[in-house]
Amino acid sequence: MTGSIAQRFTRQYSIALALVAGLTMAGQWLIQRQIQDQLNDSWLVNHAGRQRFQSQQIAKDALLLVSQPAERAFYVEDLRQVLGSWEHYHQELKTGRLAELHATVENSETLEKLFVGLEPPFRSVSRSAHALIRWSDQGGYPGAPEARAALQSIITNEKVFLRQMDRIVAQYEAEARSKVERLRAIEQLLMALTLIVLVLEALFIFRPAVRAIEKTMSRLIASERRAVQISLELQDTSTSLRSTRAQLVEQQLNEQKIRLASVMQGQDEERRRISRELHDGIGQMLTGLKLGAEQLQPTAFRTPTALRQFTDLKDLILRTIQEVRNVSNELMPTALNDFGLESALRQLVDLQQKQTTTLITFHSGLKNRRLDKAMEMGLYRIAQEAIHNAVKHADADHIDLEVYEKHGRIRLRVEDDGIGFVSRTDSALDLRSTGTPSQGLRNMQERTRLMKGTWQIESEPGEGTVIEVSVPALSLSAKQYATHV
Repeated sequence: MTGSIAQRFTRQYSIALALVAGLTMAGQWLIQRQIQDQLNDSWLVNHAGRQRFQSQQIAKDALLLVSQPAERAFYVEDLRQVLGSWEHYHQELKTGRLAELHATVENSETLEKLFVGLEPPFRSVSRSAHALIRWSDQGGYPGAPEARAALQSIITNEKVFLRQMDRIVAQYEAEARSKVERLRAIEQLLMALTLIVLVLEALFIFRPAVRAIEKTMSRLIASERRAVQISLELQDTSTSLRSTRAQLVEQQLNEQKIRLASVMQGQDEERRRISRELHDGIGQMLTGLKLGAEQLQPTAFRTPTALRQFTDLKDLILRTIQEVRNVSNELMPTALNDFGLESALRQLVDLQQKQTTTLITFHSGLKNRRLDKAMEMGLYRIAQEAIHNAVKHADADHIDLEVYEKHGRIRLRVEDDGIGFVSRTDSALDLRSTGTPSQGLRNMQERTRLMKGTWQIESEPGEGTVIEVSVPALSLSAKQYATHV
């Protein structure tokens, strides 16, 4: 619709401009033509006036030629020149062929009649002037009758010629004024037509165009307002969607935390149950078996071989009891529940030190302070996993374990001088391509995150590994934490 309106306005505007241009060009053509006509008319009026002057000059030269024989040669020559010019311009005026202007003028019917009336005196004057020139050229004597007759004819007809020439000049002037008046009327008509075209253009083109533009602008403004409103609504919707997505992500993370906390809590409970069953069940049975074996007397064995086998059996029972105690302690150290994190870590170091040649040192600044059970369990498992990785995978000669409190946070640091690996100092370490025991590191990281702490690892090939964990000193209990997140 907009395209058809634009095409219609363009077509109408082009037609209006073409009309105005046509009228302007027509006016210019008429003006140029009238200017040329004015030049021709001015030439005609001028030379018509000169004809009057030249006719008088002919009469004067003829009179002097006849009355002053001493200067006959001068007056004859002057008469010959004036007569030739007079006859030439008379012919141009009569025929309308203007050689000097390279133009042809068509005389009106009135002028044709006037030139017909002018012809007899013109011819009489011309014949008489030529007769005087021939008389002078033939050396005629002064006072000759033919000379006086020619002079009298010139003087008589010259007056008639002047009167008729005056009417011709007046007619030229009248016709020139008539042309000017006609041109003025035509120019006024063209101006009126141009004004009418402009008024019609204003009424039927520009005013509808302005109205159409106003309507279009109004629609554009309304569309812009609607677009702004829709944009604002989209922004609100986008903001709401982002908020909802963030809430969903947060909810998913919280659910993941809850599931992970539940899994780890279940694992710890299962370890505690297995540890208790090992200690209370198999451990008690092995202890009873040891006591029963000790009650047997060495004399009951008749041969040295049987006695040696009995002795080996008691040693096996003792080692089995010790192994069960170690496994039970690994699953759930009793020192952690009874005495806290510091005692449990010290016991862990002592047990690991007995099972490996790696030197393990422990430094504590907790001063036997008891912490939340969930936090104690989490930090213990992190230290246990870090020491296990250093002993099993890092081929370390020395491991340093340190736990202390600083600025309201419990900090655990495990450093070894093992083979190291490529890593980033980042709490969100990507462990999928490091070549390290990534599952254990992920467990440490997840336990730290569940305690709302920070976890960092620094390692380079051949430079060892440092693991640092920092958690709030007032962490929630496992049950509270699970329900809170």
